[in-house]
Amino acid sequence: MSELVKKLLDELMCDKSKKEFSCANRFKSYSKLLAICKAKPEEVYPYWDEISSKIFSKDNTHKFHGIDLLPELVVVDKENRIKRVIDDYILLANDDSFVIAMHVAAGLGKIAKAKPELKGKITKALLKIDYAKTKHPDLLRSAAIDSFLEYLPADKEVIDFAKKLLDSKSPKAVKKAKEFMKVINS
Repeated sequence: MSELVKKLLDELMCDKSKKEFSCANRFKSYSKLLAICKAKPEEVYPYWDEISSKIFSKDNTHKFHGIDLLPELVVVDKENRIKRVIDDYILLANDDSFVIAMHVAAGLGKIAKAKPELKGKITKALLKIDYAKTKHPDLLRSAAIDSFLEYLPADKEVIDFAKKLLDSKSPKAVKKAKEFMKVINS
């Protein structure tokens, strides 16, 4: 299995100038690696450093891969490696790329669920995302609600955050806010 994981990681790092490079092939490799991370994170965990380094890339595709893969590995992170990169990961919630910010906001809930000692830090970070920075602030807020649903913080600030989304123009944001309120009130 580790040979397959290494091969997939190598394919993700494929140089765009190479003839064999294609976005479709890179996406297939990413999808396979993500599936392995979800099913058997312990098989990918030995490559933590290589994956976590992706969040520092100037290439948004590489950054995206790191952002999506790390939360899946945190469940087996007995060495608490996430603590070395959590602040940098959180900063990406205010990235200029809406896709990066969305995926960070969504991934933070998985991290909080797996590492309860980070819940307070993550809750504060999700509440402080610069939502005004994007053209789609309520979609970004809905990703934050997805994260809150992962670990259910019942802080007054979080509940107020969700209540404000009930009046959103974004159907997805309203749906997520209702879902959160239903879970909190049950």
